[in-house]
Amino acid sequence: MKRAIGLGLAAAAFIAWISWLAYAAWTKERGPILSRSLLAVATHPVVAELSADEAAPSRPSSRAHVRQALSDHGPPVGTAIEIHNLPRARGWQGPGEYLLLLVPADPRVEEASPPRFLLVTPPRSAGYDPADAQPLIYPWTDAVRRQWEQRDRW
Repeated sequence: MKRAIGLGLAAAAFIAWISWLAYAAWTKERGPILSRSLLAVATHPVVAELSADEAAPSRPSSRAHVRQALSDHGPPVGTAIEIHNLPRARGWQGPGEYLLLLVPADPRVEEASPPRFLLVTPPRSAGYDPADAQPLIYPWTDAVRRQWEQRDRW
């Protein structure tokens, strides 16, 4: 009798655990996750409005319009900037606002018109040498905004 009760409790605990895992998987956030290594490398994070390239509508144009500067170093709001490697970026989901993690393309970025930047690419790490790594862009969604606001807690 004690074995039957123990087996019943174990089965109930197992079913409860599997139910919890199914619930957690079902309600998990499916959006992009900000890369800590990219955030550490970026010196000019901005939220910018991107449009499609006229020649290749499935890729973004290399020109962006800054909607929000996320650091003191970023270009001012309303500025049109040129991003050389933006057409190669992963994460493009069509025209709209995106989080762009930028570094200056040359040391005199303020003197250029329009200012020229590069998207940061994944840095080298042990066991991973990104010879031709593609830069990442993040759609500026509520989930990405929350991650940006909580980045200091990581």
